[in-house]
Amino acid sequence: MWETEEGQRWLIILVCATLYIFGICCGIGMGTISEFFKRIRPDKHLGVSPASLQRMVSDIEKAITGRLMRKIIPVTSCLKSPLKTAHMKPGRKKRSSS
Repeated sequence: MWETEEGQRWLIILVCATLYIFGICCGIGMGTISEFFKRIRPDKHLGVSPASLQRMVSDIEKAITGRLMRKIIPVTSCLKSPLKTAHMKPGRKKRSSS
């Protein structure tokens, strides 16, 4: 099942989703997640020890942090610079009726 290219893509999605939802979001330990992966037998194609899974979780967290930082930095750099109002049309001034 995991031998085909499509099976390998599906396995990557399964592993990342499992580690993200259960490991990162829910705080389930790597020992429990390792036991789950041993039962579905992807171990010929993937390291499923708790230490291997912890390394994958670290990689996922780094990827998430990096993606967030790439989105946050441009926004914060815009906030630090003065507002550019050159594109705004000046309003008409009222003429005095004297």
